[in-house]
Order: sequence, then C-alpha cells, then structure tokens
Amino acid sequence: LRARGLKIGIPYWDWTKPGTTIPFLADNATYFDNEAGQQLHNPFHDAQIAFLGETTQRQPQTEQLGKQPKYGDHTELFDGMLLALEQENFCDFEVQFEVVHNAIHFLVGGFTSFSLSTLHYSAFDPIFFLHHSNVDRLWAIWQQLQILRGLPYKAHCANSMTQELLKPFGFPPPWNNDEKTFNNARPTNVYDYESVLDYTYDTLQFGGMTVDQLNHYLEERQTRARTFVGLQLHNIGVSAWATITINAPGGEPYTIGHAAVLGGEAEMPWRFDRLYKVEITAALTALGLNYDDDYEVHLTINDVNGNVVDEDIFSHDTIIHLPPTVHAEDHEHHNVRSDVSMLTAVQVQNLRDAFESLEGDTTVEGFGQIAAFHGQPLWCPSPEAERKYACCTHGMAVFPHWHRLLTVQAENALLHHGFEDGLPYWDWTLPMTSLPEIVVNEMYTHPETQQLKHNPLHDATVNGHKTVRSVREDFLFEPHSHGKLTRLAEQVMLAFEQEDFCDFEIQFEI
Repeated sequence: LRARGLKIGIPYWDWTKPGTTIPFLADNATYFDNEAGQQLHNPFHDAQIAFLGETTQRQPQTEQLGKQPKYGDHTELFDGMLLALEQENFCDFEVQFEVVHNAIHFLVGGFTSFSLSTLHYSAFDPIFFLHHSNVDRLWAIWQQLQILRGLPYKAHCANSMTQELLKPFGFPPPWNNDEKTFNNARPTNVYDYESVLDYTYDTLQFGGMTVDQLNHYLEERQTRARTFVGLQLHNIGVSAWATITINAPGGEPYTIGHAAVLGGEAEMPWRFDRLYKVEITAALTALGLNYDDDYEVHLTINDVNGNVVDEDIFSHDTIIHLPPTVHAEDHEHHNVRSDVSMLTAVQVQNLRDAFESLEGDTTVEGFGQIAAFHGQPLWCPSPEAERKYACCTHGMAVFPHWHRLLTVQAENALLHHGFEDGLPYWDWTLPMTSLPEIVVNEMYTHPETQQLKHNPLHDATVNGHKTVRSVREDFLFEPHSHGKLTRLAEQVMLAFEQEDFCDFEIQFEI
C-alpha cells in the first residue's frame, strides 16, 4: 500500500468497543470519489479471488458483533481480551488472544464460503487487514504491560519455534518480494515493531485506559475469586463457532460465552498445548451455584458449512477455580487527558458525577471559586487593591501558561471529587456539526439508576443565573470537506508554523 501511495499506516478496527459495527471504510459497496465526482466501487468492501473467479462475501452476525451491554464496556469480546491481557506468560496470552481474534473472523464472515470466516479466503476480504492491524495493536498493548510488570514480553515459552523462519515471508523472490518482511522473517526479529518494522500506533489505550491504568485494573480483577471452564482446542479442518452453556440439574441451559476456531481442509495441523479459558463466575452466581456444585458444561458447535459438530471433539470438562491472587495497590500515574468524544460510557458518567459534586462544593475549593479565577475581578492586582480586575492573562505572552494552570486546578478538583482520569479535551479543529455530545443536552438518564438528571456539563449557576450559550453555528460547525482543513484548523496550522514563541502565542491565542 505504501508503494501505491498510502501516506498513513494501516488503520485498525477496534472491535472491543461495545456496539461495534463494520467500519464505515469497509461497510458500503460504493463510495463517492470527490476528485472523480462519481460513485466508485469501494475496494475495502470486497475483492476478487481471481484464481477462482469469485468475490469475497460477508454475513455479519450483527446481534453478537454489535452487542451493547446495559452499562459500560464489558462485551464478550472486551472481557475476552481483558483475560488475555491479564496473562503474564506469552503462551498463556497467545492462546486467549488468538481465540478471541478468531471470533471476529466468524462474526463478520458468518456461514459463507469465500469470507473472513474461512481460513483459505479470509485475507482476500480487505477488512482482514483492518482487523489484524487491531490484533497487532492488542499484542503491542500486552508487550507494554509486560514491560511495566518487569516481565518478559518475548515468547520464551516457545523458544524453538521463534528461531524458525516464518513462511512464506522467509522465501526469496519471486515468492516474497518485500525486503522488509524477508529480512525479518524470524519471530525473534518482529518484537520491536517501531524501530525494525517502521510503524507505530496512535494510542495503546484499551477501554479508555492507558497501559498503566489497565495494569492496575487487571490487578483489581484478580482480587476476587474466579472460576473458568477450560477448552482443549485444535484444528478440525474447518472453521466453527461454539456456544458454551452450563446445565444445572433440572434447569435450562445458561449461555456463558462462545469460542471460535479458524480452519480449512488444507490447514497446517495444530493443537494448543494449554487450555483456552472462559470465565463462568457470573453464570454460576446467577444460577446460585458454587464452583464445585453439580453442573455440566456443554458445547453447541456449528461449522461454517452449516454442519453440526460433535461437542466432544473439544475437551470441555476442566473446571479451574482461582482464589484471589493479587492485592491491588494504589499506583501513582500521570493523569491522561483523552479526547472527550472517545470517552467510554463509564468515563462519561464518572466525569458527570465528579462535575456534579464539584458544582455542589461551595467552599473555596469548589467550582464557583475555580471558575471565578478566570474572569471575576476579585483578586488582581491584589486582594487588597481598591480597584480590581480579572486575573486571567489575555493578550499577553503568558496566556498559555495561565490557562494551563487553570486546567490543572480544575483537574485536581475533579480528582478530589471522584474523577479517575485527566481532564478531557475537545478537539474543535476537526469537522463537526454539533458541540460535544456530553455537553449538549440539559438532562440525561443516569445509566445505573435510570433516573432523569440535570447534566452538570450543560450549564452552571453563577450569581443566581444559569450560564447560557449562543453558538455561532455558521462558523464553528463545518462538515468534512475532502482534502481540506477546517477554518479553525488552518489558523492553528499557521500558529504551529511559527518558530518564535511570541509569534506562535499571538496566532494561537487568537
């Protein structure tokens, strides 16, 4: 793609987010080319399997793929990746990680022949590369977790395999004509993807958490007892989707999760050397069972050709009970400021709760005092001065310095009132058609209590009056225009261009 003009890295599709759908880039069969002025075939929607005269197909399993939890981020895919990221041994991680990745192959391809769900044709669907860019990013997150934990991030548990050439990358031309992959065709060469393979990721956040926050969250998960069922997975010559249920005596089957295998009639034989674990703690609680009570685990397996597969093809009778193993300690970490449009539902509610609490704080550490810092003539040039003016520095070189401190003041106050992240930012240089969703509506429904509440980010009260907005939609709101920056972005770019701070500051402030 770089050789054909791509100026960015391969984008990734983060399918761990709740309510995920086929990315817009790959969803529609055609798109409007602004330069050509016409509708064209979307090359990310499908591709030719030329040697067969076929075209790739999709049958998205939308109910499962787009599952929306009642509250938060905990879909089956999200939780599956959490368990993978929790592992501290590469081979334990790899088994959990690979099987979760398999699910996307089935959930996009479904029961179709020339699709993501069939091993032999999956990479012909261009969405494969968006999927695997995210798979690689998730591995990069685990690598960073291991570095933070002070543990090995290389595959020492499979050391002999990491010395062997990865084929066909290790074959010389004409079989592989890419010099970069040919020269790094041994697994030991691909760990340092940034310096060796020349790409990086815009973020290694998972579920809105930095690697440091994620590690602490994973430690907290291990402070409770958990129970798992272990599946012994291996190749069966075809891709298949398994629904896992618990059957208590006299009860109905209770679905606890799914597992997918990716295969085909000409696949390389494989068998995991350890179990794939599926957590059943919540299911046992819902059924009123202890981990050592009388119940059975069953698999309902369908291959992608529509055939029913005997459940006993995969051993599934191992129950693993893990007592609490880690005492999670508080960690000091930098407050990470994220794009407000990328906050998770849990982060949004946490911010609203903290802001509501801060607005209700009438002390000198409360919202009224912090907001007054900016424009109220109360303290400058000194609290004792007869004639006072607002303290905020506008039209001066220290404008960014002053406002940086005000954001820290607000951030620290929110942290004191229960917020668990850094102050989010609103990137108003991007095309938009409204203010950030979190500030638009005066009322919102609390996701846990279902109570209709005032949105503390919509307005506040000062001197008995509610703050108001009168948005200049004609200037602020600009739809996306192909190949063009917004007017605000153009002005910011001019500020970035300056090489003297004071030149920068004037353009920047205005």
